[in-house]
Amino acid sequence: MYQSLYFNPRFLFKQIIKKSKNQTIFIYLINQVFLLILISNNNIGSDGAKAVASEIAKCTNLSTLTLDLESNNIGSDGAKAVASEIAKCTNLSTLTLDLDENNIGSDGAKAVASEIAKCTNLSTLTLDF
Repeated sequence: MYQSLYFNPRFLFKQIIKKSKNQTIFIYLINQVFLLILISNNNIGSDGAKAVASEIAKCTNLSTLTLDLESNNIGSDGAKAVASEIAKCTNLSTLTLDLDENNIGSDGAKAVASEIAKCTNLSTLTLDF
């Protein structure tokens, strides 16, 4: 199943953080196989990135993920948390992860690589720092 959803990133962030009725907009994505999330330049910070990644980890059928978090001020801790949550997607075979312009540094990049290495089914990986 291939589905596109369009929504305002600020709305998405509010839904994830506040969780209306203990559910977020991601409840509609949980069975998706392909997922494209573009949230660049929204300054969601480390907490926002962690919240988004935590919801993505619930998508157990996910095989292809593109997650653009460029220029969101997530830092090394946020980047590591994102990678750790993504590693929970055991069916993931293709991953494109854009973490550019987030002040991750070399230690953060190493932590991301260490977490992504746990994705044993990955055949295609694109990382931007």
